[in-house]
This record gives sequence, structure tokens and C-alpha cells, in this order.
Amino acid sequence: MNTSQGPIHSRRSTPSGPAEISTHLLGPHPVIAHYLQRMNLEAILRGALGSARQGVLDHARTLTVLVHNLLVSPGPLYRIAEWAAPWEPHVLGLTPVQKAALNDDRVARALDALVSERARGIWFRLALRVIKQFEVRTDRVHFDTTTVTFHGKYEGSVSDPKITHGHNKDHRRATRIKPDAFSRR
Repeated sequence: MNTSQGPIHSRRSTPSGPAEISTHLLGPHPVIAHYLQRMNLEAILRGALGSARQGVLDHARTLTVLVHNLLVSPGPLYRIAEWAAPWEPHVLGLTPVQKAALNDDRVARALDALVSERARGIWFRLALRVIKQFEVRTDRVHFDTTTVTFHGKYEGSVSDPKITHGHNKDHRRATRIKPDAFSRR
């Protein structure tokens, strides 16, 4: 990980007089940002999760920065502010004030929002956008969003997977199914 902080300034002499040169650490982030913009990731997230009610950094922008983090430095999801410190704020899509507000608690709240009821349609909308934007051929791809719900005891089930209990991914109430519907006859 590069640990230099902020731009590096130096003075040089040029034929037209003295000049100051600033070097900024950008890394792969402009390329990542280009593809995230084409995917419309931040707008899709903001449409499902809403915009910031308080503070300067909303869930959508935080999750977009997290994607940068995962692509560049896959590893444990902590110390996000330390990871972001050497990068110029604009390459992560942040203002200096937003970069200062980025921390592990902020990331945790954004991840909680991502798995909330409000976020149900994000993956479908994102997949649809990627298919259209990058002209992904779907003649051999199937994106199944079907939910199957089971309820009750299935003591007669003799083959794997044996149904014990679970939670519906879209938080709908379970429908009762006869336990013997899945046993061998």
C-alpha cells in the first residue's frame, strides 16, 4: 500500500521561469470510477437507499468508495479512513469534507442499509444496467430472483438438502406447505 500523504510539491526551473510541480496519487481509481459511472452504481444505490438526511456522506457514496477499496485492496473491511488517506478525494468521488467523514462506522451503516428491505431491487436494477450498458449476451445467462419458502418440519425428507429452518430473502411471511410434499414415496 502506498503511504505517501497528499500531493508532492517541487519547484523546477523552466525556460519560461520557475514552476511548481504537484504530483497527485491517483492509482487505478479513475479507471474504476469510469466503469462505476457507466454502471450507474451510485444513482442506483441512491434510488433505493435514499440520499443523506444528515451529514455529508450518504450510503450510496460510501458504498461506491467501498467498491474502490475492495477492488484495489481486497482484505478486511476496517480502517477504511486509513486506506483512503493517501488518495486524492476526487478520485474516490469524494470532496475533502466527505473524505474526512469516511470511517468504519459509516461503512457499517451503509452495509446495514444495503441488506435492508429498502434495498431489495438493487441487484436486479444493477444487473439490468450492466447487461444493457456493456451489451452482455444473455442467451446463456439466467438471473434467477425467485424466492422459495418452506415452513414446518420435514422429518420425512430423505435427500439433501434437508430443510430445517430459514428466513425468506425478501422478508415475506412464509406460506405453509404440507411436510409430506417433499418426502419420497
